[in-house]
Amino acid sequence: MKYILTAISVVSICCSVVIAYDWHYYILDSGHYFGGPIYTDSDDNPHILYPDLDSPIMIYKYYDGYDWISEYIDDWYGECSMVLDDQDTPHISFREWTDEYMMYCYYCYKDGDEWVVELVDDEQYSGKFNDIVLDSNGYPHISYAHSYIYLEDRDLRYAYFDGSEWHKEVVDDEYNKQGELTSIALDSNDYPHITYVKTDPSNNDHYLTYAHWDGSDWIIEYISDADDWWRLYSSIVIDSQDRPHVAYLKDSNDYLMYAYREDGEWHKEEVDYCSGDVSIALDSNEYPCIAYCGQGSETHAIRYAHWNGSSWDIEITYDSDGYYEFGQYLVEMALDSEDRPHIACDEWRDFGAWYIWYGDPLNDITLLSFTADPSGPSTVNLKWSISTDEGDNISGFNLYRRELQGGAIHKLRIQPGDVGEAPVRENYNSPLQRDNLPEWQRVNSTIITGTNPYSYTDTDVAENTQYEYKLEVVRDGDDSETIGTTMVETGNPESFEVTLYPNPSSGMFTMKYKGDISGISEVNVYDISGRLVNVIDIKGIDNKTSDIKSNTSEGEFIIDMTNLSDGLYIVNIGDNLQRRVLICK
Repeated sequence: MKYILTAISVVSICCSVVIAYDWHYYILDSGHYFGGPIYTDSDDNPHILYPDLDSPIMIYKYYDGYDWISEYIDDWYGECSMVLDDQDTPHISFREWTDEYMMYCYYCYKDGDEWVVELVDDEQYSGKFNDIVLDSNGYPHISYAHSYIYLEDRDLRYAYFDGSEWHKEVVDDEYNKQGELTSIALDSNDYPHITYVKTDPSNNDHYLTYAHWDGSDWIIEYISDADDWWRLYSSIVIDSQDRPHVAYLKDSNDYLMYAYREDGEWHKEEVDYCSGDVSIALDSNEYPCIAYCGQGSETHAIRYAHWNGSSWDIEITYDSDGYYEFGQYLVEMALDSEDRPHIACDEWRDFGAWYIWYGDPLNDITLLSFTADPSGPSTVNLKWSISTDEGDNISGFNLYRRELQGGAIHKLRIQPGDVGEAPVRENYNSPLQRDNLPEWQRVNSTIITGTNPYSYTDTDVAENTQYEYKLEVVRDGDDSETIGTTMVETGNPESFEVTLYPNPSSGMFTMKYKGDISGISEVNVYDISGRLVNVIDIKGIDNKTSDIKSNTSEGEFIIDMTNLSDGLYIVNIGDNLQRRVLICK
């Protein structure tokens, strides 16, 4: 190996990039969103894919050099991965919303606006923990698991397209549980290299495992020692000598680990504290660069480690001084043509999708938050804040709204490949394929002014309708620029209020309510793929006290969700009330 990794130094500015640059961030969406994969195009602009957790929508958002462009895929939802080809066309793998099929999605946005969806694996519960990469011909290769929380036999699978049909195979099914948290890369022969988590049922030990195809067989070996927890996030990349480089979380002691394989042996070392997801890339010198969930001044922050040839340079990309929680479940990174990192991640305090990058700012205004919350069937409260030192030249704001539920219906082309006939969805209605997606309508009649943080109430919306809002800043001289978007769905709110706390928790939540819940007998819990994973019976629980003057009832009781694994869940209470909770054990 041409470099030996030993020393670690923490610096405030990364030594490998131009000093004039700085770290910046942009909130893609907040309120009910999740982070997602990121890729940079030939102009070094970011393309990011992420889900809306409150509705079955995947959002594809990219920056065109002037503004953010958003595309929406409804009726699809769940774990996803994305890569761009040499024409900057996105290729997406994801898990199907209703039947949990594994699918590969291809969108030629430079040749039109039609999505072509191909069915990769038609076996129920396939497609979890998927990751995608393109080979030298631009054909997709996907690693994924056949896995579900109640499925006894879970295996690692691999699929690829050869230009005419899909091929798929089981890579590892030795035990009854393997294939979680996959990451895939290809070598110079287009042979796949996959990292994933494997569990030994004899002692419940978890191992970060490496599988690679040598041209005739799959070679499988452990990278990590036994760990007592399965959350071994990993990311793999292959250098020009076909050597794998892996970053991963050592969950037993919360360390970021870096490993590379040379001459049949793994070389490993501890880099920094880590408590969540990781993502690795190689710069133009083939030095490793790692983005990961680390420690900020008070809460979790996205940290960036770069090998400079003799030691690690480590820095905090953005520190919220204890407010935001970043990257515990998703961190993705891409390097641009100047080796500058672009990072997409989750944020758990406001349930947001964030973009963090090193370089020049996209605009002169830093949007700290932008949320939309329904306060009634026809009212939406909008709130936003900007950096406190950037408001001197601002005249005010404009809000724009458009409805996302109308549109023309098109036929979606589905190519089933070699896995059997897939139904063509004659009535599939995606905003990406709508001819008449409504134009933006200005919400405010006069420019919005006030003090930071700002707020506005929109009272001209319909019930049970999904809207997208766009926030525009107006500077002195009437110069204006869009600085953020958010989405909301109106409804008919319940006649009671509910709070679940502590959140996050280890699985035991206190449900505090105010109002009449006598008609509710159970609470339904869903995972982020939309599957019902728990039903909690609350019939007969009576821990309320009555307030005769205000004619209300209130009380609290315990909801036990300790049988569920770590992750984000949607708790449905009644017909219209949802609460998001995070389990961290």
